[in-house]
Amino acid sequence: MPAGLAEYGQLVFSGASQNSPAHFMHLADARAPYKTTKRFASDTLDMMEKHWGMSPASVLISITGGAQDFVLPPRLNKAFKHGLAKAAQATNAWVFTGGTDSGVMQLVGQALAEYSASVQCIGIVTHGVVLGR
Repeated sequence: MPAGLAEYGQLVFSGASQNSPAHFMHLADARAPYKTTKRFASDTLDMMEKHWGMSPASVLISITGGAQDFVLPPRLNKAFKHGLAKAAQATNAWVFTGGTDSGVMQLVGQALAEYSASVQCIGIVTHGVVLGR
């Protein structure tokens, strides 16, 4: 574990397989011991690749948007899900979202699940959203 990363571990979500826990790391205030952002980013990447066994990404895909419920027309919904899943898998991408099961982030999760896309999905969420859950 790199020195600056305060907390890390594994989570098993309800309904998920006990054999495939999700990894987490808490980065709040972790930059304090670092003199450069570059070193902080390097240690974070090291944790993801070496300690969690994530294969290096050739592409980073970041999907952002609102957490409110929204409905896409069926044709657009299918095109988005299919396109995201295929593009992510074909390029060995890491897919970044806001880390919650709502709005556009929920759509990303559904896309990767429906098309059984074998890609890394990384949710970045503020600590207050998950604290106590």
